Amino acid sequence: MKDFLNKLKKWTFRLIIVAVIVFISVIVFLSSMTYSEGFIIGKATSFSKKGIIFKTYEGEINVTGTELAELEGLETGKWTFSVKKNIEKEVLESIEKAIEENKRAKFYYREKYWKSSWSGDTKYYVYDVEILE
Repeated sequence: MKDFLNKLKKWTFRLIIVAVIVFISVIVFLSSMTYSEGFIIGKATSFSKKGIIFKTYEGEINVTGTELAELEGLETGKWTFSVKKNIEKEVLESIEKAIEENKRAKFYYREKYWKSSWSGDTKYYVYDVEILE
């Protein structure tokens, strides 16, 4: 009986380790893999660096004048986005310039399967910005 309990403990421990590895793998997959990729055109209305422990860049774009019904999650023509901390400095400067000059811009983004609190408040991560004339 003692031998059986030792084997049961050993198998339970192995099962727990496998479950933890699978759980971590799923979290990493969902937060790093791209669900969709595209662009949106609008005027950036706000942009800030937020967070207590994990600092992220968060912004908002006014997209009125587009087909709002096709864009999921929009309220009153606003689209929120995040910018990863390791993004190139030119992207951050382009967003700030678009806001300062009140110009429309084309925001290229990647949508993730799942948002993680350490990389942004949204599932949409802007990686490039093109200011439109």
